[in-house]
Amino acid sequence: MTPLILASASVARAAMLAAAGVEAEILPARIDETAIKQAMLAEGASPLDLADKLAELKALRVSTRQPGRLVLGTDQVLVHQARVFDKAESPGNRPGRSSWRSGAKPTGCFRRRWWRSTASRSGAMWARRV
Repeated sequence: MTPLILASASVARAAMLAAAGVEAEILPARIDETAIKQAMLAEGASPLDLADKLAELKALRVSTRQPGRLVLGTDQVLVHQARVFDKAESPGNRPGRSSWRSGAKPTGCFRRRWWRSTASRSGAMWARRV
């Protein structure tokens, strides 16, 4: 059993950890990111707050299923021209692509957050942004 769980299905995040020599078990959190994003953006949350909350929720969700294990939850949000974009369903369907091609300056940036979390067998939990 590896000591770290990555609460993400992201191949890129797993590869980043592997390249750094960190062994991790991949266990996606399966949260409704779309509903959470819509609710938070409707309340005026910033992209950084959005990435922060999604990473935290992923870490906490997996921690409850894996007591005693260290869980790393991650998320990133792409912002371009003050607009938050979701993940593309395919490489040819990347959000914002047409506006970037139309000559608009590519000012997109990622807001990334990483959270670590663990739960004891008694149900006590903690989470911390890293």
